[in-house]
Amino acid sequence: MPRPTNMETKTRFGVLICNRLNKMGKNQKDLAQESGLSPFYVSEILNGKHNPSVRAVYNISRVTGISIEELTKALLDES
Repeated sequence: MPRPTNMETKTRFGVLICNRLNKMGKNQKDLAQESGLSPFYVSEILNGKHNPSVRAVYNISRVTGISIEELTKALLDES
């Protein structure tokens, strides 16, 4: 089975985060504020237009409660 492209992988990453934010009653703006990331950067990550830094993955994990391992698997398509 062919491995998905990076865009597809990042899209899954964004969907994972957006689903969690929705369950928490939060949005991208809340994530940006609580994680210390810029709203533009968060939008770029969630829309698959930018790879998140290690620090961004850590901060997103802290805010959403999604483990770093789960976020990394979504990025690398190992799930």
